[in-house]
Amino acid sequence: MPVKLRIISCVSLFLLCCFATYGQDTLRLHSPKYIYKGHEFLAGIGFPQGSSMSASGGYIAYNNQHAIGELYIKYRYHRSKKMSYGLTIAYENETGTASRVYLTSKNRYSREEHLGSFKKQVITFAPEMTLNYWDINHGMVRLYGTLGLGISYGNQIDTYDSSYYVARYVNGVNSLGNSMAIDNSRYLLNYYFSFLGVHVGREVGGFIEFGLGYKGLINVGMSYKF
Repeated sequence: MPVKLRIISCVSLFLLCCFATYGQDTLRLHSPKYIYKGHEFLAGIGFPQGSSMSASGGYIAYNNQHAIGELYIKYRYHRSKKMSYGLTIAYENETGTASRVYLTSKNRYSREEHLGSFKKQVITFAPEMTLNYWDINHGMVRLYGTLGLGISYGNQIDTYDSSYYVARYVNGVNSLGNSMAIDNSRYLLNYYFSFLGVHVGREVGGFIEFGLGYKGLINVGMSYKF
């Protein structure tokens, strides 16, 4: 999906969530204790970032990705007006092409060689902390930032095209002992940092976040607080 279309889709979905949830608050939510404390469940979707892997003389770039997005659910506890913390479970499923990018001795782009395709599934478990910057109309609108750090397991298979196979492989195995399909699955430390999030609604709400990490560059969703 083109970047511009992703951005338009995110903003449109966020506005739809806001209009759909604006009138859902009940009178009991006007109690300051209820507004700023409580439990909350969230569900969202983020648009993934490009990825790469280090290689001798350059790196392997994974691009032309086809993915629904970074799906996630989250539980968080609002401890006070300023701070909340919780746990996020995120899932990503994507496919695309892989290319080897060669760099010069000064780390400048030299040339690119198409390798094949890849399939990747990633699941992430991460505790997160949220800090509210600004509160409008007793919690109806909140501006906030989020920091998360957790563990991801990526199940990724890289498959070389037949043209690359013919040129570089002998009897299905290259000089490094790798077969035509290479398993690059691994565990890794992962993070999420959002410098700006906007949440609209008290009991039922919609939100949009801008950041880096396992939720993508932009993510939107809905929440329910009780």
